[in-house]
Amino acid sequence: TFSSPLSGLPEFSHLGWGHWFTLRDLEIATNRFSNENVVGKGGYGVVYRGHLINGSIVAVKRILNNL
Repeated sequence: TFSSPLSGLPEFSHLGWGHWFTLRDLEIATNRFSNENVVGKGGYGVVYRGHLINGSIVAVKRILNNL
């Protein structure tokens, strides 16, 4: 059997979907939003490749203008 890709992650949202991550979690996953991890840029922000603590690969969008 395979382990869940969600194991080892923060608790589920109280809204019933997704996970909550702290800014620190996302900084660690993206190596402090390193330019080496940029996978795309657009009008709403920059997208970074990241690795969560359980080994999952994720895309993290850092929104511009705090929208």
